[in-house]
Formats: sequence, C-alpha cells, structure tokens
Amino acid sequence: MKRAAREKTQRGATRQTAGYVPDRRGVYRRRRLAAAVVLLAVALSLHFSAGAGAEEETVLYTVTPGDTLWSIAADRTSFTEDPRVTVEEVRRENALSGYEIHAGQVLKLPA
Repeated sequence: MKRAAREKTQRGATRQTAGYVPDRRGVYRRRRLAAAVVLLAVALSLHFSAGAGAEEETVLYTVTPGDTLWSIAADRTSFTEDPRVTVEEVRRENALSGYEIHAGQVLKLPA
C-alpha cells in the first residue's frame, strides 16, 4: 500500500494531502462576511445620497404683535445654540436691511 504524502502545517501538525478536503465552513463564513460588508456599504451610500438631493425647506411665519427677530430665532433654536446665527439667516433669507419687523409681515424661516 502506498502511504499518503504528509504535509507540514504552520502549527507543526501534519495532515494527509491525499484525499484532503478543506474545511468549507471558513470559506462560507468569509463569503458571508464579505457579502454583509458590501450590503452595508450599499445601504450607507443610498442613505447618504438620498439626503444630498433634498433641498432645505423654508417655513412661512406671520409676525404677531410683540415679536422680534430675537424671540422668533430663540423659539427655533435649542438652548445650547446661539440665536444670533438664526437671526442672521432670517435676515438674509428675507433680505432685511435692519432688525425691525412689523406685525402681519410674513417671514421665511429656515427649517
């Protein structure tokens, strides 16, 4: 009888090379991992590209008696943000030269 040739592995153990069948579980595991990474990349690219084409909406606001640009901006910003940025955005959006607004005036506010 012929003896099967033996091959030395990295760990020093030997394995039979004649009739050797590799462990397919590792191959399938790598394929599943690669497929999951590809699907994740596609999902992330679709998620971020969907928001890129959307335009920023504007909200129309009718000024009531006693309103100021500061009070309107303060209502639309969180307590950790500076309302001055929103005030300037409102001024720029509505082409206001000063800070004076009047009751009944319709302003475009950033969303």
